[in-house]
Amino acid sequence: MYSSERTSNEYLLLNSCGIQYLSKSDLGSSRINGRVDYHIVYVERGVCHIKLDGEETKAEAGNIILFRPGEPQEYCFFAGDNSISHYVHFTGSGCETLLKKLGIYDVRIFNIGRDEGYEKLSSRLLREFSLKNGMWEVTCAGILAEMLGVIGRKHALRSSSVSRKSENRINTACRRIYENIDKNLTVSLLAEECFISESRFTHLFREVTGKSPKEYAAEIKINIAKEMLSEGNYSVRNISESLGFLNQNYFSRVFRKHTGISPSEYRKKYK
Repeated sequence: MYSSERTSNEYLLLNSCGIQYLSKSDLGSSRINGRVDYHIVYVERGVCHIKLDGEETKAEAGNIILFRPGEPQEYCFFAGDNSISHYVHFTGSGCETLLKKLGIYDVRIFNIGRDEGYEKLSSRLLREFSLKNGMWEVTCAGILAEMLGVIGRKHALRSSSVSRKSENRINTACRRIYENIDKNLTVSLLAEECFISESRFTHLFREVTGKSPKEYAAEIKINIAKEMLSEGNYSVRNISESLGFLNQNYFSRVFRKHTGISPSEYRKKYK
């Protein structure tokens, strides 16, 4: 029989999830001994009134609340706050390692800001969980891992003092690079479109992505080249031209630098 509260030896497993629209009646929880699994609450709108270590506090829109197994869960959403809450309960042998790697294991409440991407993933997760089509547990685990990745990334950015406005600017620049990967957009142009100086843009870009704009573009090009070499019948020259390299020899040098082998060797190995 399926239980929404369980432990598992799987690396990551969803127990339950939901999106609650809390405008008609108060709703809360008072589990002094907590649950056996992990529990995350994301406040999309309104406010969650929560008690932590005997102290009452508020988690407003954009906040994440993380409960680890066995931790007391005392919180309430009041109808008058007209709140929307997303929740997930999950378990697995890899949960602690994953949350520590993401830098959020020891955090109880933190603000990632309202995030449309997270909310869309939450809706997808709920749909997969509700339909329970073939391989639904594997699919749900994948979506859940992506949601945790979003939380970890947002938390790291907020901790590094990168504002949401700056993050959005860099995300827009990343999309511009990807969608125009053959045009070799310059840093000066990207900075101008973000309305900031080149030095500030380069600094923010590395803070958000962990790479320079040049490194970021090169990685995208190499990943696309790998796919074209292994899946299609494109010549090395055509691949080079489609990705905006100066010539085939330069493309081959860059490809070897990133992969350790030439494009032709890669094709023989992985096609």
